[in-house]
Amino acid sequence: MQNKKIVKLNIGAWQTYILGFINLDISPTADISVNLNKDKLSFDDSSVDLIVSYRTLEHIPEYLFDSECYRVLKNGGIFLLGLPYVSLTEYHLVNPYHFHNFNEYSFDFFDENQLKGSAAEENRIAFKKIFHRFHYIGIFNIIPPSDHGVGVIYLMLYEKLILVLLR
Repeated sequence: MQNKKIVKLNIGAWQTYILGFINLDISPTADISVNLNKDKLSFDDSSVDLIVSYRTLEHIPEYLFDSECYRVLKNGGIFLLGLPYVSLTEYHLVNPYHFHNFNEYSFDFFDENQLKGSAAEENRIAFKKIFHRFHYIGIFNIIPPSDHGVGVIYLMLYEKLILVLLR
């Protein structure tokens, strides 16, 4: 059996570089320097297995980032997001560098079942929410396995909303 290389991206790496990942950031010291506000990701469609992005999405004014992540993720690929939780994060709402606020319902707008009958029904970035839990003691140690082809799983930890999106 042929060993396939698993492609893992750490997007918005800033100073948190992850060994074994391709680290992308606006910084010229990143493995790949990219401006997430305007640049497309330099990966083929459906070529990435895992994307990790921690405290990045709230800093990007446009949603090009979401569509680019969706474009490069393989079907069944995982998009792991760490975001500030809107009502629990001290100073989050007054931070001038945060363009978006997130809570447990934010990604319902990417769930094709939630969009039926709405103006956003034709959204081409569709995930299905299959699980959510508020949890305050661990980060990724209790995410249940899923055999769904598409979905979204998320956990909220004190000041963070942790999301796992499955394409």
